[in-house]
Amino acid sequence: MTAIPKKPPILKGAIVTLRPLNSEKDAPAWHIEMRDPDLWRWTDDIQPKTEADTKDQLEGWAGNPRLIAWAITDNETDRIIGTLRVEPRTDCGRLILADTTHQIARSVWRKGHHREACQLAFDWAFKTLGVEEIRAKAWAPNDRSWRSVESYGFEKLREAHYMNASAGVPMPMRLYLLTKKKWMEMKKGEGKAGG
Repeated sequence: MTAIPKKPPILKGAIVTLRPLNSEKDAPAWHIEMRDPDLWRWTDDIQPKTEADTKDQLEGWAGNPRLIAWAITDNETDRIIGTLRVEPRTDCGRLILADTTHQIARSVWRKGHHREACQLAFDWAFKTLGVEEIRAKAWAPNDRSWRSVESYGFEKLREAHYMNASAGVPMPMRLYLLTKKKWMEMKKGEGKAGG
């Protein structure tokens, strides 16, 4: 088990880079990208009303000692197009990611940015950080989200009702698990298919 870094590492892929959040630099562009209330409907976060609120929110995520928080940037334009947060935790002597939270700008939906960002973070968590499992959740009515989670190899554990703060009513939420063993088997299979 590796020590949890105080600052997120830079992870570079073919189309995105994950880098530490920079509230001064990121708040103006991120506030513009995330003005659509629909982008906040399925999150546990409150939509910032102003650029200053966005800056405070990013600073809160970056400064939270329990989280590793990245800005997802587009390699071609270097602009922020998403955020990704993970929560490392020890559970029965094993290092896990207790939760993952990611948002992606509508301007890059279905273009591979979100998929690559998640793959970079998950690969780093399993291979470098040494986590044994990653847990995730998705509201059942948000079929895009849970289909995405399942496409990464997560297996559904159960479904339970929780209060959706944005909607103000209880809703079914799906709880998921991805193990290191399954991730490594998937990566090995990709290597064989590509080679």
